[in-house]
Amino acid sequence: MKRRSALKNILLASAGATILPACFREAPVLPTYRNLPIDKNQWYLIEQIRQAILPIDLSKQLIPIEESVTHFMLTSLNDCYKPEIIEK
Repeated sequence: MKRRSALKNILLASAGATILPACFREAPVLPTYRNLPIDKNQWYLIEQIRQAILPIDLSKQLIPIEESVTHFMLTSLNDCYKPEIIEK
């Protein structure tokens, strides 16, 4: 009987050890923009500036937003402007 409970405990511990790293993921991978090279710090700075200028209360929205507003802004900038204008 002790062997069964020991095997059961080992199985539970190993299952927990394999599942546990999934709980501690790193920050989400930032999207890459072809004409707009930004790093993680610049992304978060743009996000903070966007929140200060354009605060969005998600509880009062009628239509849920699936895409980040910052991602939408940077994608529009990347797709609509030429690289020479972005460099300015």
